[in-house]
Amino acid sequence: MSSILSEQQRLKQGIVLDTGNPVSMARSETGCLDPVQESAFVQMIQARQKERFALKLSELLNRWAEENVHMTEVERFIGLIVDTFAHLYEEQGSGMRLGLELRSRQFAQAQSYADFCRELTEWTGQCFDMLQSHVRKSKAILFEQIDDYVKLNKYSPLSINDIAMKFHVSPSYVSRVIKNATQITFVQYYTQLRIQEACRLMESQPDMKFKEVSDLLSFSDQHYFSKVFKEYTGLSPTDYKQQMSGIKTQS
Repeated sequence: MSSILSEQQRLKQGIVLDTGNPVSMARSETGCLDPVQESAFVQMIQARQKERFALKLSELLNRWAEENVHMTEVERFIGLIVDTFAHLYEEQGSGMRLGLELRSRQFAQAQSYADFCRELTEWTGQCFDMLQSHVRKSKAILFEQIDDYVKLNKYSPLSINDIAMKFHVSPSYVSRVIKNATQITFVQYYTQLRIQEACRLMESQPDMKFKEVSDLLSFSDQHYFSKVFKEYTGLSPTDYKQQMSGIKTQS
């Protein structure tokens, strides 16, 4: 009886079952996705390829209608989509799995297959938008934390690997976060902060020698410090100090 009912439970038959134990079927009939096709859908989600995913999903939905695919295949595919989005959301620190699962179960209540296709397409598009929003928010928060940490430790020699270890992310991710927030590389960002601090020290403590400033800010030597200082300010440390002295004298 279970086998007969399962065989009839297809897109174009209006049979609804809730056995609590889905019938296992060999996935050899038409309409079933092979592992390569499944992997392609997962990779499109992971790569945030919203438009390409929508195109491939439309092609799959049309094929399912033509081949009158078994409902268990439809449910299994939706479960794969839920798992993939939920995993990516959880990577961003958001527990969204339950909400995704509850929403996906509502697709079975669609009045027609056309309504089902429309709701599934809209839902996956919303999932992509939410994922992108979480990524932007996560990157913004992480940059704030990195910025605070670097400013607090600007007197210490820091590398991108040090920051990656501190925040438990990859160096390449740190690089992308900083580039996205500042439009410059980590080295430029870190060097700029140290040069700004050098300017502040030279203004507030004019008796400090350039070598002392260089050593304090962990530059390799005074010559390199002077070279970098000029690149970022347009003036040598000596010229900058004289300019600051002139401004104070005029004041």
